[in-house]
Amino acid sequence: MVAYPHLLVTETLPLSFSGWFILSATDMLSGCSRGDSLWIEVLSPVPPPPPPPDCLEVYNVITPNGDGVNDTWIITCIEQHPDNSVQIINRWGDRIRSFERYDNIGQVWDGTNQRGEHVPDGTYYYVLTIKDMDPKTGWIFVRGGSK
Repeated sequence: MVAYPHLLVTETLPLSFSGWFILSATDMLSGCSRGDSLWIEVLSPVPPPPPPPDCLEVYNVITPNGDGVNDTWIITCIEQHPDNSVQIINRWGDRIRSFERYDNIGQVWDGTNQRGEHVPDGTYYYVLTIKDMDPKTGWIFVRGGSK
């Protein structure tokens, strides 16, 4: 048997769904050909690539006064990192609110403490912990929440 490595074509395809695949080969010298088909079952979807490291953007002002603008604290791209936790801390170092799986929708800070009371206007600090990433820390200015 003679091999012609320069005539071999190999192609690798990432699969995200199951399906039939058809293979056909033709001998370039004799013209003889052969084909076959094969069902490939993909058992789990291919995970999406991780988001770029600079995807997260943490906003630092909320005005929870009920006007529909900046009423909650937003972390852009947090939905790409569901395995997260957030701690909100006052200037004396007391934890006033904590969240698991912060997502800007169901798990979102609206300027209230653990009892649901609006916090006084001022600067608060956060610790954002995301699996397999260094913790992020910073500050949030709250204005208009206390009545």
